[in-house]
Amino acid sequence: MSRFIDEQKDDLPTARFIASDVMAISAMRAAVEKGLKIPEGLAFFGFDNIEISK
Repeated sequence: MSRFIDEQKDDLPTARFIASDVMAISAMRAAVEKGLKIPEGLAFFGFDNIEISK
């Protein structure tokens, strides 16, 4: 995710679909480390609906 943000920083999408909630949480952490606000700067959608993601 960090590399994606670096490569797309001038044209980021509004959201990313991530295959699992665990990976979405990891991607969100990387985005925050890059200075993005969630969901204002970049929204994430995970798929498996685990408890920690609620």
